[in-house]
Amino acid sequence: MVEIIYIDTDKISLEYRHDILLREYVIRNDDNMTWNKFLSNQIKYSLPQSNSYDNFINLKEDIFKNGIKNHLEGFYHDDKIMVSDGAHRLAIAKALDIVKIPMVLDNLRRTLIPVYLISKKHLEDSELLFKDYYLESHKIQSVFEGIDKNIFSDW
Repeated sequence: MVEIIYIDTDKISLEYRHDILLREYVIRNDDNMTWNKFLSNQIKYSLPQSNSYDNFINLKEDIFKNGIKNHLEGFYHDDKIMVSDGAHRLAIAKALDIVKIPMVLDNLRRTLIPVYLISKKHLEDSELLFKDYYLESHKIQSVFEGIDKNIFSDW
């Protein structure tokens, strides 16, 4: 049986997840142009695609009205809680100032993060990264091409 616990959103590390920071920024600022640039970069570099802007906004409205219905998934890495599934929901929760979110922490299965979503300074942390086509060096960080780097505190 899976144990769902409620975690403070501030206790979830975004250190490796510029995509979550970007999603939160887009929601807080209703920034369709930045979101569409992110999506077009995903298409340009043949990366898995996020929700359309309209679907993202619909999810925000649903969470605003009904709360988070489906738990997020995460794991511990260096005593930090990392998100493996639920980036959109976490970003929306943070943008809406929701303090606690439902999450399942999986310490047995090693869940990894696609390298194209990680800042260059963390690439040496190889045990955290997928070892598949995401490691094509020309794709690393390309998903953030043309996006204002001031969105990210540690770029």
